Amino acid sequence: NVAMAKNNASILNSDYLPTLSGSAGANTNLDNTEAVFSNGTVTVLNKAKSSSYNASLNINYTLFDGFGREYNYKKLK
Repeated sequence: NVAMAKNNASILNSDYLPTLSGSAGANTNLDNTEAVFSNGTVTVLNKAKSSSYNASLNINYTLFDGFGREYNYKKLK
């Protein structure tokens, strides 16, 4: 128990540091499309492939929480 308490009594466990999260995604579509232009030309696309990709990183940090982080840190110590 003493070893666990010493390990937990760090700034990492008291919410002092910001949190970082990330996400990513990809979409791929195969479509059959027929386009009719104003001059009467018709274009047919079979199995037209379209792809889109996205990614994001988010960082969150609380500027002030009523000394809650300081209390948690002292409690862990």
